Amino acid sequence: MTTTTTQKNYKAFLYRRDVLLSLMERQISLLSTLGIETWKETLQNLKERVSKDAFRVMVIGEFKVGKSTLINGLLGEEILPASRLPSTAIINEIKWGDLPRAIIHYKQSEDGTQQQPEEISVNKLEEYTVIQHEVSDNYVSPYEKVEIFWPLELCHNGVEIIDTPGLSESAIHEQITLSYLPKVDAIVFVFSSQMILSISELNIIENIKNYGYEDIFFVCNRFDLVRNKEKDSVKNYVRNKLSPHILPGKEGERVFFVSAVDALDGRLEGDEDLVINSGVPDLETKLEKFLTSDIGKIKLTRAVKILKESIQVAQEDIPNTKAMLKTEREKLEKRSPEIKESLNQLQFEREKIEVRISQFFQDLEILIYDKTDVFYQEFSNKIKEWTQEYEFQTEINIINPLKINEFVEENIEELVEYLKGKIEDEFIRWQSEELQPFIASRLEVLKQDLDVRISEFIYRVEELRLQLASREFSILGKNSISKIERLLLSSVSGVPTSGNHGWKEGVLSFGSKSIAAINILKAISMIGIIGIGSSSIIGAITAVVPIIASLAKTTDKLNQIIKEETSKRFSEAILKSRSEQAERLTAEIVRELNKSKSIVDKSLAQEIKSLEDQIALVLDEKSKGETNVMGKLEKLEEVSKKLKVLDGDVDEFITSLLT
Repeated sequence: MTTTTTQKNYKAFLYRRDVLLSLMERQISLLSTLGIETWKETLQNLKERVSKDAFRVMVIGEFKVGKSTLINGLLGEEILPASRLPSTAIINEIKWGDLPRAIIHYKQSEDGTQQQPEEISVNKLEEYTVIQHEVSDNYVSPYEKVEIFWPLELCHNGVEIIDTPGLSESAIHEQITLSYLPKVDAIVFVFSSQMILSISELNIIENIKNYGYEDIFFVCNRFDLVRNKEKDSVKNYVRNKLSPHILPGKEGERVFFVSAVDALDGRLEGDEDLVINSGVPDLETKLEKFLTSDIGKIKLTRAVKILKESIQVAQEDIPNTKAMLKTEREKLEKRSPEIKESLNQLQFEREKIEVRISQFFQDLEILIYDKTDVFYQEFSNKIKEWTQEYEFQTEINIINPLKINEFVEENIEELVEYLKGKIEDEFIRWQSEELQPFIASRLEVLKQDLDVRISEFIYRVEELRLQLASREFSILGKNSISKIERLLLSSVSGVPTSGNHGWKEGVLSFGSKSIAAINILKAISMIGIIGIGSSSIIGAITAVVPIIASLAKTTDKLNQIIKEETSKRFSEAILKSRSEQAERLTAEIVRELNKSKSIVDKSLAQEIKSLEDQIALVLDEKSKGETNVMGKLEKLEEVSKKLKVLDGDVDEFITSLLT
């Protein structure tokens, strides 16, 4: 990714971004003159986000497939610890820095406090970022993530590489990885040529797609270990397996066969042939094209749409302000009580909408809790069924009394691991087939209700604005939906510039953003279930191993006792914790939904504030005398001309994005 072509493509994107930032700065200045503070604040926040935004590339996959080695190969530096054991315990963010350094971020404690980030030595990264196997395979790091700053040209181009804990190795580590998904722009899914696309890996791919990531980069690593005569057949097999997961027309640009080790060694040793033959440069080229052309265009298009809307708002605002300035001051002041009453009524309507949303979410919270509680209760019967159908892989030698306890413990652990997998699969199925559709259907009811309420609110705002300007009211009607979108768009909280989820889907529908978050909750909820299965269940059953062994006369009888005991303990533990699990899941879903509620409430409040500011501006100008009013009218005419020029320049910029 550090070739001349790549540099040119990134520079072309950065040039376009600078042009957009310049257009935003011009509009901010005009909005300041007009006194439109809400949109000015929106653009200032957006300008800051766009200027700092980066391309985030997340490398994801199961443990021991060489993710960290691939990242080291991409960077040409052995930055991340790599091991044949599951190694990455937290998120590692590799970013540009003039000098190598690292900052560790702590998790929030149970009481809500959080230790401040602190700088650590890059030479001691392994102490903070790897799994402490000597402590436990289910080791939980006290850290949230580490930012690694390095003078690498790739990162200088605005790219951040995200290294993640391996999936399917630990529910805790899986949660860490999945919770980061909404923050990234591109997904690189890594698997090994030594164990090609297992069922669990295909399930992971489906889960990633549930987040809205349809365009995934697939990397078959360790291809150098495949015998030459088998390479073509392996490629055909991989492409066939992945064909349902690749967008039409992208088949030749999304599957790569690489040797991460060769890429790393070649770059460390200056062996260009080894690097080229590793297959990594082809991945870099295609990924770079995707980032700068596809994702880069999306980022800039989202931002320029908001800029364009702000221009239209300003253009519509000027005639109203002019008309109000031409209205006699005494007439405006005489209408002050009427204006105040109208504003109070708008505030009352805003509060009614907020109450409506709150009540709806409270009702939905009860429904989600009940649905989740029933789901956990149903596990009891399913666990018994799954346990009985399981066939042990380890054969117990009942004749050898010295080894029997050891064999029993192995079979207990084996069965528990099997049940964990079945529970996770069942949870994913329930979440995608039952919970998400249920929530989506309920949110659609709310959306339809809010469409009516918000349309009426905006109608009243526009009506009052035009009445103050003594102009005829003929706005909205068929354009009411676009007005609603504009209102929500003006909220600084609802303007994401990263990730694959658009502002409209996340805000207007109350659905996509919140439903996507439920996928994250899969891992959160699984912690409780799997935590029970891996520790207390095994401990409780192995404590009675001698009793189990003494009761058995045959191997079949012994295995049957193990199944019955495991099923019983598992069911009891899940039923005992079901209320806690349901509360956790429900609380997380409602927390996400409340973010959308805050956006709507803030947007309505800003609409009222904008009207109040316009009235205050006009009265202030009129209090300074007629000469000042005439000067203000001339200034508005000048701003109107500048807006027209700016609007044309923005249209030209939009055209350039499409070419």
